[in-house]
Amino acid sequence: MAIECAGLLAAMVGTAWSATLGATPVDGPLRPAQPAVVEVLLPEGVPDSLHVEGVLAWSRMERGSPSLILLRVVPDPEAPSVSITNQGEGEVLEVSFPIELPEISPLELAVSPLVDGRARIEVTGPNLHSSDTLRVVVGEGAVVMDAEAGGHAFTVEIDPSPYPRSVPVGVDRVGAGHPPVWTEIPVWASPSIPLEVEPGATVSLEVGSRQYGPWEAGLSGSVLARIDQGPRDRFAQAVFADALGNTIRSRVPLAVRTQPWIVGMVQAAAGGATPSDVLVLRVDDGAGRALGGPPRCVRNDRMLVAGGRLRGAWWIPLGEREIGTSKVVCDVGGVKSTFYVPGESPRSSAVDLKVWPSTISAAEPKAHVDLRLLDQWGAPLDVAGVF
Repeated sequence: MAIECAGLLAAMVGTAWSATLGATPVDGPLRPAQPAVVEVLLPEGVPDSLHVEGVLAWSRMERGSPSLILLRVVPDPEAPSVSITNQGEGEVLEVSFPIELPEISPLELAVSPLVDGRARIEVTGPNLHSSDTLRVVVGEGAVVMDAEAGGHAFTVEIDPSPYPRSVPVGVDRVGAGHPPVWTEIPVWASPSIPLEVEPGATVSLEVGSRQYGPWEAGLSGSVLARIDQGPRDRFAQAVFADALGNTIRSRVPLAVRTQPWIVGMVQAAAGGATPSDVLVLRVDDGAGRALGGPPRCVRNDRMLVAGGRLRGAWWIPLGEREIGTSKVVCDVGGVKSTFYVPGESPRSSAVDLKVWPSTISAAEPKAHVDLRLLDQWGAPLDVAGVF
């Protein structure tokens, strides 16, 4: 019995016991790609060996006290929660906080067929009023809002191009707090495909389930075949037949768009002591298929944290808000897109005040005041409401 107890004691000594770690998010629920501060309270005498999972990035801030640690975390949109553990001597302290996902936008987009390079998109949804403002981003072309529809329909005028493609479209209702809803405009092409066969032979083409031809070659053996090509059509199957009935099948590559789309809009921060907006990006191959790997984004020459995917889009944390508008450039495979991020209104850092005359007399009972507020760069600010 004594031997069994000794073995049990040895097993207990070699086992790390798990207990709850005292921690609290300072700014409320954790949200995807939005930086947050978490207070962690370690028991007295427990060394700091914190580790965080479920985040795009994390760092330690200044300590509130020897046992109070402040962590800055950026929750990963692809993770269900943020987990914090501290491995002590024989004891593991751990805690996790769920990542609160934003509600899915209730907006619905109905895309009409493309006619003469134009596609009309109707926007519907609950509690959508005529006074609501919509933000629209497109992969290419110009957006024309339909005033007769109360601003809830618009037309996209597609750029002329010989290539088939799916043009991404994102729509957001300003102030609703939902991420954008996405759709695509399928653009078809009708390319002519030159083929060389034996004189008198015939050729037909198959693209998916669609059949084209047959065409009969003349004395030159040349055939110019014309097909309809959709955004995801990459190859056609050619069937050659000679006068004796012999057939040969061959795969014919089709010309496609090779540059990816990079389309996005800024998602306003949900709140917190240090609000940080998020750039929501749609990145695909031009045929409606998402590309792997996060885009590389730079804001004012500062590399941003690589984002995570949520509901088919990349969420890129923009960091703390800056004064004035800033520029963000995102790169995917050498293709770049530029986005402009609104910031805080400039704060005055200098006051230029002039008064004349310097004294008021009965003969001149008025004085003129010239006030200028200057920002940190010396540019004048609006003084409306100061007087």
